Amino acid sequence: MSEKSQVHVEFPGRVLFIGFGSIGQGVLPLVLRHIGIAPERITIVTADDRGGEEAAKYGIKFVKEPLTRENYRRVLNPLLGRGDFLINVSVEVSSLALIKLCWEKGAMYLDTCLEPWPGGYTDPTVPAGRRTNYALREEALALRSGDARRQPRAGVALRETGAAQHRGRHRSSGRQPHLAGRVG
Repeated sequence: MSEKSQVHVEFPGRVLFIGFGSIGQGVLPLVLRHIGIAPERITIVTADDRGGEEAAKYGIKFVKEPLTRENYRRVLNPLLGRGDFLINVSVEVSSLALIKLCWEKGAMYLDTCLEPWPGGYTDPTVPAGRRTNYALREEALALRSGDARRQPRAGVALRETGAAQHRGRHRSSGRQPHLAGRVG
């Protein structure tokens, strides 16, 4: 890290990257530069070897395990808990499934876009109008009500983890901090 780098917040939880292509490889150095977190509290779960050398360079745990509907909970449960942060930069991993898992765990969530499971855009058994990004967006927005409201909100975890440096800047103004991963 450069001496000119400014750490904006000390983060006491873990960070979990899902996917590690070009976006993940570009984001990791920024996380390390501007968020106070030790590399041993960061894990990358990805479907292939791409980025393995980059992760090793920083001392980041690298797990090559393609996530599927059948295994994502088994793989991610031990890596994600209350106050942790999941950064999804993958393709063909359901954003909605990950958002729901983060709610259940009390973790924060950030995504580059909304993604379905493989075949989600082409499955002929799903009506054409339900195979679009618009339909995925509507499903994500629907999480704001119904059963999702009874789950812990992903954004709440930041306030509960003691990120006082971040909170303190907003306390005097009375504004709530912008929380990445806040769906509802």
